[in-house]
Amino acid sequence: MKIFLWGMMGSGKTSVGRHVAATLRLPWYDLDARIEERTGKLIPALFEELGQQGFRELERRELEAVLAEPACVLSCGGGTPCFFDNAALMNAAGRTVYLHTTVDELARRLENETQHRPLLQDATPQSLRNQLAHLLLKRRAAYEQAQLSLDTDELPTSAVAALVCEYSLSDR
Repeated sequence: MKIFLWGMMGSGKTSVGRHVAATLRLPWYDLDARIEERTGKLIPALFEELGQQGFRELERRELEAVLAEPACVLSCGGGTPCFFDNAALMNAAGRTVYLHTTVDELARRLENETQHRPLLQDATPQSLRNQLAHLLLKRRAAYEQAQLSLDTDELPTSAVAALVCEYSLSDR
């Protein structure tokens, strides 16, 4: 069984992924962390060095390595399902879940983290919400290809993880 968690930065993919993996006793991977480990560089440095296209190619190669795993939970980078045919590949390989989070909630969660997020590094407190709304608008069609969409704003991580586990164990 493979479970892929999609969504915007700040949607809870990492926290939910850890819970799901622990509950189902599966290996858990964070795609960005795997890339950083493999390259020895942080994501912002890779974006600066390779540009977005180069980073997305590197991300694709790491996704392919995860697809070769027999079973796991993968917390994808926010843009992973939006490039190449990544969404289709993950849909064919396992269960995909979009953790939908509103722009207001994302802005609240990310207001003190913009310096660590390559696509938000120029955001001011005033512009953060607009930048997130623009990015979500661009990504929504890719995210909506997920087999399951969960609204996460009002739910604690444990409840979202329980819903992901329930879905992953169902016959669809």
